[in-house]
Amino acid sequence: MTPKLSLLGGDTLVISPSQLEEIKRCPRAWLYRYIFRRVKVGAHGAREGGKAFDAAMNMRYTKLGSSPVLAGSELEHAMKQAIDDGFAGLDLPLEEYRTPVLYKSVLDAYNQQWGREAFEVVGVQVPLAVPLGVVAGVQVVLQGIPDMLVRQPDGQVYVWDSKTMNDWSDRKLVEWENNSQTKSYAWGFQELARLHPELGLPERIAGFMLNAIIIRKPSDSPRVKLPRIEFRRPVFLYTQEQLEEWRTDALAWIGMALQWVANDHFPQNEKSCANHYGKACPYLGVCTFPKHQREMILGSDEYGDYEKGPLQSPTLI
Repeated sequence: MTPKLSLLGGDTLVISPSQLEEIKRCPRAWLYRYIFRRVKVGAHGAREGGKAFDAAMNMRYTKLGSSPVLAGSELEHAMKQAIDDGFAGLDLPLEEYRTPVLYKSVLDAYNQQWGREAFEVVGVQVPLAVPLGVVAGVQVVLQGIPDMLVRQPDGQVYVWDSKTMNDWSDRKLVEWENNSQTKSYAWGFQELARLHPELGLPERIAGFMLNAIIIRKPSDSPRVKLPRIEFRRPVFLYTQEQLEEWRTDALAWIGMALQWVANDHFPQNEKSCANHYGKACPYLGVCTFPKHQREMILGSDEYGDYEKGPLQSPTLI
């Protein structure tokens, strides 16, 4: 099959922050996921647990805003049910420690740690779709849905994203300080506010707040000193120059991707084979086969169709 981008109206490319990250990580992985639209199937505790925990977080902040979750309340029960629902029908490996029971205990600890929030919830899961620019005659639209927009007591508005992870380090801090995805949301919402003032969105996004949920592997060893569950909330500030530079860089990367499509050649980035979000690339088994056999491997039961919803109109709660 010939690689072909899905364009709206024949000349508009819709791109998400996660798709842009895949373009940077490995052109060939981008080809398999976003053009051939095939993804690895199978249960993964960290991935499914993260999505289920996100669903519970969205439920909390949509229903309560900055108010605390009351122990034993109907909402607390619904949040835990969201975690069970996220794992429903999955057959996790016996060695997988990231189970619904663990995530529900993390939820209890989270609600106890973070009672009444200091910030005001501006919006939860606010869809974003704005023109990013034109590359080689193709209109590029940026689309994404961050977890929240929040307003701090000083009036500054931040993009907020919750992330579950298995550890924390100074390297993590640097990684999130210079994160492309969160810069895209900050730039995108400022652009949306400029194009559509009737929405009442803030004209300035001050930066990004990371809601880090650290879930380390359980251990009975007395030598283990770090807590198994930990929460951190670092704040990163963005200048207008940083956000504009992000946009310029993004268009440059997209230009290269369009050239890969035009040439029907997607170079492999071997450095990402063993480090795709900290794990082996899910397409490693495809790339090890000769080129003429790779489509057959992608079409096997090991991979399933990647579905993504249509553009959504921006709304606020």
